Amino acid sequence: MLKDLHILLTNDDNHESPLLHWLIDLLKHDNQVTVVAPAAERSWTGKGMTCEGVLTVESTSLYDCQAFYVDGLPADCVNIGVHHLCQQRPDLIVSGINAGRNTASSFVISSGTVGACFEANILGIPAVALSQNLEPELMQQWRATRVMPKNRRIQLKKQIEKMIPKTFEFLNPFLGHDTPAVTWNVNFPSFWNENQDIKILPVNHGRYGSIFIRAEGGFQHFVSVDQIFKDTEPESDAAAL
Repeated sequence: MLKDLHILLTNDDNHESPLLHWLIDLLKHDNQVTVVAPAAERSWTGKGMTCEGVLTVESTSLYDCQAFYVDGLPADCVNIGVHHLCQQRPDLIVSGINAGRNTASSFVISSGTVGACFEANILGIPAVALSQNLEPELMQQWRATRVMPKNRRIQLKKQIEKMIPKTFEFLNPFLGHDTPAVTWNVNFPSFWNENQDIKILPVNHGRYGSIFIRAEGGFQHFVSVDQIFKDTEPESDAAAL
């Protein structure tokens, strides 16, 4: 598990996501954690950054950690956090835990979760993007309501409490002081057991067709998981989930 690092923690699902809260609670005990998260949901924004207007910042506390809510994109949060909000330069950026997988180039390049990590790398800081795969029915419910059934939520929390230490034990040699500024994109399966190993796999190409449907007055964003992963390449990140 990580220890004695200053970690800037962000996401793209906004500061109210329970998966972000669980992650804060897991990382704060042996590290200094500063949370800089979007004030609103900012999925599918990649490494986009705000170039017009004024971004407001609200200062608060989460789980006894200094926290800031930025009215901007995940990459904005990282840049503003590193240069203006953190008292000391972070050793590591951790983005997530995203609700939903970020596998295949179609998702990875589009992901605000991963985009925050790319911004960290540009600033010379190593980063980890964390994403939790959700079964299709649960993913649809989360998108529509931002709520998970109580039993499944409890199950996910217990699962994450075991996966996070195992993940960072694996990544520990590659993170922290004086390590290369690269992004580790980590995806957790919907259901996990302790006998499963961590695998390093190539990114699936994940080509998709239209991700919009006709709606009144124009077009609306719509993504079908079956559509994107029907041509999954063997021994790739998408195939592993």
